[in-house]
Amino acid sequence: MLYQRIFLIILLFAITTINSAYASTTIEYKSLCKYFNSKGVLKFKSTCKVNWGTLGVKGGERFILTFPNGSEVWIYSPIDGTSTANDIEAKISIEDKRILVKTKEKEIFIFNAPPEN
Repeated sequence: MLYQRIFLIILLFAITTINSAYASTTIEYKSLCKYFNSKGVLKFKSTCKVNWGTLGVKGGERFILTFPNGSEVWIYSPIDGTSTANDIEAKISIEDKRILVKTKEKEIFIFNAPPEN
């Protein structure tokens, strides 16, 4: 009876672990970043660190822009098309290997796409 309970606990743990596990890819690189405020004024133009990764089970990708002062912008672009930048609805496009993010509040972020291997 004890062995059956132990087996059941191990089995439940394994099932839970398998359901939540997924593989993802992460690439860090430096990029020229530009930030325009909601009035269209260029407020930042310099090098920032970009961390690109896949969203695993959800599909899609995410970017984390880290600026020299430590500020971060988290950009999510799942395959369902509901993109956000710091939880603000956004539209994302790629033009000439540059990623352009326009938020619903009219802020704009521009940075390089991940390097190709």
